Amino acid sequence: MGSLRFLFTGYENGGTGFQEFDVIGFATVPEPSTYVLFLLGAGAAYLWKRRKRSL
Repeated sequence: MGSLRFLFTGYENGGTGFQEFDVIGFATVPEPSTYVLFLLGAGAAYLWKRRKRSL
């Protein structure tokens, strides 16, 4: 997971004000375990729905 760090030094006229920060970059790619959990959950939901329909 990424993080941001803001370090403010050298204040002018006794202080500085900020209204907005723009963070530009790319989304991180999920870990492979995320895909495994998703596939297991989707498979379990499919089997549960299929079993419930056959009853």
